[in-house]
Amino acid sequence: MGVQLRLPVKTVQLRLVRSREENVMKYFMQILLIMILLGPNVACSSDFTVSDKADLTVEQVRKLIARASEHIVIDQSVELHAVGTLRNGIKAYSYVRVWNRGARASNRLIFVGVKGEYLGAYAVNDFPVRVEENCLYFSYHSEYGNSVCSKNSSLPQIVYLDGENLEIFR
Repeated sequence: MGVQLRLPVKTVQLRLVRSREENVMKYFMQILLIMILLGPNVACSSDFTVSDKADLTVEQVRKLIARASEHIVIDQSVELHAVGTLRNGIKAYSYVRVWNRGARASNRLIFVGVKGEYLGAYAVNDFPVRVEENCLYFSYHSEYGNSVCSKNSSLPQIVYLDGENLEIFR
């Protein structure tokens, strides 16, 4: 005959309803994971200059933006990454600032000129997936606007991107 053990059974009650804060945090973490996995350096082309070959370091760009723009906050919560260099030498950077305890985020596409001058930024929902010639391309349908292109080493005042007119700000 075998020995039979009786262990006390502990019941666990599962909480099926999430609080608002848990939902916001879950949403934020999903967006952050997507941004990490599909970040701005996903695609490469022959016209893409790898970000580590840029003349300015990311820290130098942070300082440049802090001095040049009153509309962009530079603090410890900001993540700034090189996206690439256009054929004409203009450099693009992705800017993400998470604030209000992770409930809000600001995404910007920031441009620095050939001489290291701050050219401006667009408020964007996503970041480009490829760089070709003097254009940054996004994963949107072309009929709704899928690119930001530089002409004559300058940026357009307004770009049509993902069905919206986005104005550059400095």
